[in-house]
Amino acid sequence: DELKFMEDMLLVEIATSDDPNADPVPMITVDTGVKVIRAAFFRGQPKYVPRCIVERLARMKKTGFGNKKVIDEETGVESYVHPETNTFALPFVVHEDPAGQKGRDWLMKIKYERQ
Repeated sequence: DELKFMEDMLLVEIATSDDPNADPVPMITVDTGVKVIRAAFFRGQPKYVPRCIVERLARMKKTGFGNKKVIDEETGVESYVHPETNTFALPFVVHEDPAGQKGRDWLMKIKYERQ
């Protein structure tokens, strides 16, 4: 049952950060349509949260653009390219998932969707 699957409690840890501007206690909020679920995370400390919070974490991505000088091999003209990088806004790891392989497969699918 999909509803029961989404209510599973997973043990999750948000990575610590050396960014001085990073939120030390990220708050994740999910409105399921039935209720609002909130979870505050202390970075580096595992916490049990419902799967819907993990889904939100997996979908929170940020895109950056680099600035790399390149030289055209034929003309010798210098120019810049701007390679795109996509990362998770809050890198995290799932330590425990009661759904086992089904849960791992679900998370990999969510993590690698383009948004």
